[in-house]
Amino acid sequence: MRGLVIGLLLAAASARAEAKIVIMEAPVPHNCRSAPTWSQLEICLKKIDKITVLRDTADAKLVVVGDLGTYLYLKRPQAWQLGGSYEGGPVVLIDLHAVTINKHLGYRIDLGTQLVTEIAVDDNGGAEPATIRSVHTLFCSGDGYNCVDALTRCDAIVHGKSYFVFRGTLTVEDQNIVHVVGDRTRSGPTCTGQEKMYLGWAPQPR
Repeated sequence: MRGLVIGLLLAAASARAEAKIVIMEAPVPHNCRSAPTWSQLEICLKKIDKITVLRDTADAKLVVVGDLGTYLYLKRPQAWQLGGSYEGGPVVLIDLHAVTINKHLGYRIDLGTQLVTEIAVDDNGGAEPATIRSVHTLFCSGDGYNCVDALTRCDAIVHGKSYFVFRGTLTVEDQNIVHVVGDRTRSGPTCTGQEKMYLGWAPQPR
Protein backbone atom coordinates (compact mmCIF):
# COMPACT_ATOMS: atom_id res chain seq x y z
CA MET A 1 0.00 0.00 0.00
CA ARG A 2 2.82 2.35 0.91
CA GLY A 3 4.49 1.69 -2.46
CA LEU A 4 1.25 2.51 -4.26
CA VAL A 5 0.90 5.82 -2.41
CA ILE A 6 4.51 6.79 -3.20
CA GLY A 7 3.94 5.89 -6.84
CA LEU A 8 0.83 8.05 -7.01
CA LEU A 9 2.65 10.98 -5.40
CA LEU A 10 5.55 10.69 -7.86
CA ALA A 11 3.13 10.54 -10.80
CA ALA A 12 1.31 13.63 -9.55
CA ALA A 13 4.59 15.52 -9.09
CA SER A 14 5.66 14.54 -12.59
CA ALA A 15 2.34 15.73 -14.02
CA ARG A 16 2.71 19.08 -12.23
CA ALA A 17 6.25 19.47 -13.60
CA GLU A 18 5.07 18.72 -17.14
CA ALA A 19 2.20 21.19 -16.77
CA LYS A 20 4.71 23.97 -16.05
CA ILE A 21 6.54 23.51 -19.36
CA VAL A 22 5.73 26.50 -21.56
CA ILE A 23 7.05 26.90 -25.10
CA MET A 24 7.66 30.58 -25.77
CA GLU A 25 8.07 32.23 -29.13
CA ALA A 26 11.33 33.98 -29.93
CA PRO A 27 11.41 37.63 -28.74
CA VAL A 28 10.89 39.29 -32.12
CA PRO A 29 7.86 37.25 -33.32
CA HIS A 30 6.39 37.35 -29.81
CA ASN A 31 6.70 41.09 -29.23
CA CYS A 32 6.96 42.76 -32.65
CA ARG A 33 4.83 40.80 -35.08
CA SER A 34 3.01 43.78 -36.60
CA ALA A 35 2.26 47.48 -36.17
CA PRO A 36 0.23 50.10 -38.05
CA THR A 37 3.39 52.03 -39.05
CA TRP A 38 7.03 51.19 -39.61
CA SER A 39 8.06 53.78 -37.01
CA GLN A 40 6.11 51.88 -34.36
CA LEU A 41 7.77 48.63 -35.36
CA GLU A 42 11.20 50.27 -35.18
CA ILE A 43 10.50 51.39 -31.62
CA CYS A 44 9.38 47.88 -30.70
CA LEU A 45 12.44 46.21 -32.26
CA LYS A 46 14.90 48.65 -30.66
CA LYS A 47 13.52 47.72 -27.24
CA ILE A 48 14.75 44.18 -27.92
CA ASP A 49 18.20 44.96 -29.39
CA LYS A 50 20.11 47.04 -31.90
CA ILE A 51 18.69 46.85 -35.43
CA THR A 52 20.40 46.99 -38.83
CA VAL A 53 18.33 47.41 -41.99
CA LEU A 54 19.77 45.29 -44.82
CA ARG A 55 17.15 46.17 -47.44
CA ASP A 56 14.59 48.97 -47.40
CA THR A 57 11.87 49.24 -50.07
CA ALA A 58 8.36 50.64 -50.12
CA ASP A 59 6.81 47.21 -49.54
CA ALA A 60 9.49 45.17 -47.75
CA LYS A 61 12.19 45.68 -45.13
CA LEU A 62 14.83 43.15 -44.10
CA VAL A 63 16.19 43.79 -40.62
CA VAL A 64 18.86 42.20 -38.42
CA VAL A 65 18.00 42.37 -34.71
CA GLY A 66 21.12 42.02 -32.55
CA ASP A 67 22.31 38.41 -32.52
CA LEU A 68 18.76 37.06 -32.64
CA GLY A 69 18.30 36.80 -36.40
CA THR A 70 17.16 38.39 -39.64
CA TYR A 71 13.50 39.35 -40.13
CA LEU A 72 11.44 40.25 -43.19
CA TYR A 73 8.62 42.77 -42.71
CA LEU A 74 6.02 43.33 -45.42
CA LYS A 75 3.64 46.24 -45.92
CA ARG A 76 0.01 45.15 -45.84
CA PRO A 77 -3.12 47.30 -46.36
CA GLN A 78 -3.54 48.03 -42.64
CA ALA A 79 -0.11 47.36 -41.10
CA TRP A 80 3.51 46.29 -41.42
CA GLN A 81 3.65 42.55 -40.72
CA LEU A 82 6.39 40.00 -40.02
CA GLY A 83 6.53 37.80 -43.12
CA GLY A 84 9.72 35.76 -42.73
CA SER A 85 12.69 35.07 -40.50
CA TYR A 86 16.12 33.44 -40.30
CA GLU A 87 17.22 33.00 -36.71
CA GLY A 88 20.94 32.53 -37.23
CA GLY A 89 23.87 34.67 -38.12
CA PRO A 90 25.79 36.78 -38.68
CA VAL A 91 24.57 37.17 -42.26
CA VAL A 92 25.43 38.96 -45.49
CA LEU A 93 22.56 39.79 -47.83
CA ILE A 94 23.17 38.44 -51.32
CA ASP A 95 19.74 39.09 -52.81
CA LEU A 96 16.10 39.67 -51.94
CA HIS A 97 13.28 39.77 -54.45
CA ALA A 98 9.59 38.95 -54.83
CA VAL A 99 8.69 35.62 -56.46
CA THR A 100 5.37 34.20 -57.60
CA ILE A 101 5.03 30.45 -57.06
CA ASN A 102 1.74 28.58 -57.47
CA LYS A 103 0.04 31.96 -58.08
CA HIS A 104 1.22 33.10 -54.64
CA LEU A 105 3.34 36.23 -54.21
CA GLY A 106 6.16 35.63 -51.73
CA TYR A 107 9.83 36.46 -51.29
CA ARG A 108 13.16 34.76 -51.94
CA ILE A 109 16.08 35.78 -49.73
CA ASP A 110 19.67 34.64 -50.34
CA LEU A 111 21.90 34.98 -47.28
CA GLY A 112 25.57 34.26 -46.79
CA THR A 113 26.62 33.04 -43.32
CA GLN A 114 29.89 32.29 -41.57
CA LEU A 115 30.25 30.27 -38.37
CA VAL A 116 33.44 29.55 -36.41
CA THR A 117 33.06 26.26 -34.57
CA GLU A 118 34.54 22.76 -34.23
CA ILE A 119 33.68 19.71 -36.32
CA ALA A 120 34.41 15.99 -35.96
CA VAL A 121 37.14 14.90 -38.37
CA ASP A 122 37.43 11.20 -37.53
CA ASP A 123 35.34 8.28 -36.28
CA ASN A 124 36.87 8.51 -32.79
CA GLY A 125 35.20 11.83 -32.05
CA GLY A 126 38.28 13.96 -32.65
CA ALA A 127 37.34 17.59 -33.40
CA GLU A 128 39.19 20.44 -35.09
CA PRO A 129 38.49 24.20 -35.30
CA ALA A 130 36.52 24.96 -38.46
CA THR A 131 34.96 27.86 -40.33
CA ILE A 132 31.67 27.02 -42.01
CA ARG A 133 30.67 29.31 -44.88
CA SER A 134 27.22 28.74 -46.33
CA VAL A 135 24.60 30.23 -48.62
CA HIS A 136 20.99 29.79 -47.52
CA THR A 137 18.11 30.45 -49.90
CA LEU A 138 14.92 31.25 -48.00
CA PHE A 139 11.42 31.09 -49.47
CA CYS A 140 9.01 33.16 -47.36
CA SER A 141 5.32 33.09 -48.17
CA GLY A 142 4.57 36.22 -46.13
CA ASP A 143 1.61 34.50 -44.47
CA GLY A 144 3.65 33.68 -41.36
CA TYR A 145 7.20 34.21 -40.17
CA ASN A 146 8.58 30.74 -40.99
CA CYS A 147 10.49 30.28 -44.24
CA VAL A 148 11.67 27.22 -46.16
CA ASP A 149 15.47 27.14 -45.84
CA ALA A 150 17.43 25.59 -48.74
CA LEU A 151 21.18 25.12 -48.29
CA THR A 152 22.68 25.80 -51.73
CA ARG A 153 26.38 26.20 -50.93
CA CYS A 154 28.61 25.13 -48.06
CA ASP A 155 32.32 24.88 -47.20
CA ALA A 156 33.59 23.54 -43.88
CA ILE A 157 37.18 24.79 -43.81
CA VAL A 158 39.73 23.07 -41.55
CA HIS A 159 43.36 24.27 -41.49
CA GLY A 160 42.75 26.35 -44.63
CA LYS A 161 41.27 23.51 -46.70
CA SER A 162 37.68 22.57 -47.48
CA TYR A 163 37.01 19.43 -45.43
CA PHE A 164 33.31 19.20 -46.34
CA VAL A 165 31.93 20.77 -49.53
CA PHE A 166 28.54 21.16 -51.22
CA ARG A 167 27.40 23.05 -54.33
CA GLY A 168 23.72 22.90 -55.18
CA THR A 169 21.52 24.03 -58.05
CA LEU A 170 18.05 25.10 -57.02
CA THR A 171 14.82 24.59 -58.96
CA VAL A 172 11.13 24.81 -58.12
CA GLU A 173 9.16 21.73 -59.22
CA ASP A 174 5.40 21.23 -59.53
CA GLN A 175 4.92 24.84 -58.41
CA ASN A 176 5.37 23.90 -54.74
CA ILE A 177 8.52 21.80 -54.27
CA VAL A 178 12.01 23.29 -53.90
CA HIS A 179 14.63 20.85 -55.20
CA VAL A 180 18.36 21.28 -54.53
CA VAL A 181 20.45 19.13 -56.89
CA GLY A 182 24.14 18.60 -56.18
CA ASP A 183 26.95 16.18 -55.43
CA ARG A 184 26.67 15.24 -51.74
CA THR A 185 29.52 12.73 -51.66
CA ARG A 186 31.78 15.25 -49.88
CA SER A 187 29.13 17.16 -47.94
CA GLY A 188 29.50 15.16 -44.73
CA PRO A 189 27.19 15.84 -41.78
CA THR A 190 28.08 19.55 -41.73
CA CYS A 191 27.20 20.54 -45.31
CA THR A 192 24.27 18.23 -45.98
CA GLY A 193 20.97 20.04 -46.50
CA GLN A 194 17.60 18.73 -47.53
CA GLU A 195 17.23 17.72 -51.16
CA LYS A 196 13.49 18.42 -51.49
CA MET A 197 11.32 20.80 -49.48
CA TYR A 198 7.58 21.41 -49.77
CA LEU A 199 6.57 25.07 -49.87
CA GLY A 200 2.84 24.72 -49.33
CA TRP A 201 2.07 28.10 -50.90
CA ALA A 202 -1.64 28.34 -51.69
CA PRO A 203 -2.88 30.43 -54.64
CA GLN A 204 -3.93 33.89 -53.55
CA PRO A 205 -7.42 35.14 -54.40
CA ARG A 206 -7.62 37.74 -57.13
